[in-house]
Amino acid sequence: MDGMGKAQQVIILGAGGTGILIADSVLRDPASNLVGFLDDDAQKKSIGCGQFPVLGPLSSWKALPPEWCFISSLYGAKRNVAFYLKIRSLDIPEDRWANVIDASAIMSSSVTLGYGVYVGPATVLEPNVSLGNWCAMLGGVYVAHDTRIDTYVACANSVSMAGGVKVGSAAFIGANATVREYLRIGRCAVVGMGATVIRDIPEGSIAVGNPSKVVGTNTLFEEEVVTVYDKP
Repeated sequence: MDGMGKAQQVIILGAGGTGILIADSVLRDPASNLVGFLDDDAQKKSIGCGQFPVLGPLSSWKALPPEWCFISSLYGAKRNVAFYLKIRSLDIPEDRWANVIDASAIMSSSVTLGYGVYVGPATVLEPNVSLGNWCAMLGGVYVAHDTRIDTYVACANSVSMAGGVKVGSAAFIGANATVREYLRIGRCAVVGMGATVIRDIPEGSIAVGNPSKVVGTNTLFEEEVVTVYDKP
């Protein structure tokens, strides 16, 4: 809450499974109040998401009260690049983004967060970890010291990263994946669930297995204008 005791009013972008997870974290935070969701699926507006309304499409954020703030729940292995571009295209001001930290998360005092960040249940962030804007640690994620995670990276449940890892923008790390210390995972890369990463993963690559190996290229990375990822 702010100095007047007013709770943060939160709108979640995307009324799906990850949105429900984020909603649960918001509901357990006495300093936040969940207002509802925005989603481009028109059918969801009529049925809502759980007990909360879907207020309209993503673009309708402009019509909402200026004190309401937003957090994205739009993440996925195959679509993370597209979601990143979509969220950027909305042009929501920096001061309208909320950070949502689950009550059960453990974060060192030296952790730095961008805006629009979600840190999920039972996640641990060790000293000097850095998370960029719109990152999501989706639950039970362990990130060791001095790891830098760039913009719009999602780590699914139970990902484990050793110290000094660097992850590029719009990458997606699948559930139960493990990353060895001081490795580099390139922007827009996809690491499959359960993978054991023991060498660097080039940008735009898809890596799976134990030990992991590159098996393909993220087609969205090939199709999009990748220079967008060099912007702040």
